[in-house]
Amino acid sequence: MGQFSVENSDLPGSDLNGNQQFVFILREPVARAHSNWRWSTRNGLETLPFAEAVAREGTRPSPLPPSQDYARPFDYMRRGRYATFAQAWINAVGRDRIAFHILEAVLAHPEPFVRNLQDFIGIPPLPWTELTTGRINAGDPDPAALPQDLVLRLRSAVRAEVLAFAALTGCDVGVWGY
Repeated sequence: MGQFSVENSDLPGSDLNGNQQFVFILREPVARAHSNWRWSTRNGLETLPFAEAVAREGTRPSPLPPSQDYARPFDYMRRGRYATFAQAWINAVGRDRIAFHILEAVLAHPEPFVRNLQDFIGIPPLPWTELTTGRINAGDPDPAALPQDLVLRLRSAVRAEVLAFAALTGCDVGVWGY
């Protein structure tokens, strides 16, 4: 489905008029931003340290060709505007067609998540033991923790957006510590 955003023409437009359902699983915004930076660095797109890359966000052109403009490898914190994005998706398709989940809660308690997901998409329930696959497409653990002052500054910058997302969607973001 693509990234959870509403930049440019990210919403699929007329494709939203059907009976599709949308599931968004969201990671804590600063951790997500740092993971995005690590991916961009590992793939040779990013050359700046994380703090500088975030500070310069929105000022650098994408190194990707226009056909891959959707990837936006230098959009780190901008993608953490979860309330803004959730509201746009809700306005586009209606709240009843969207399920929002918190990645850290999903990882901590996969069985209730799977039951809720199966109910949401309307499929017969399968037990967790038949579905578990282990790690797939998982990144390596972060080798270097971010400086605490940077984490606090970035979390402070997105706090209002995170709390608005929780109020809008009913998601418990307590696992994120906001």
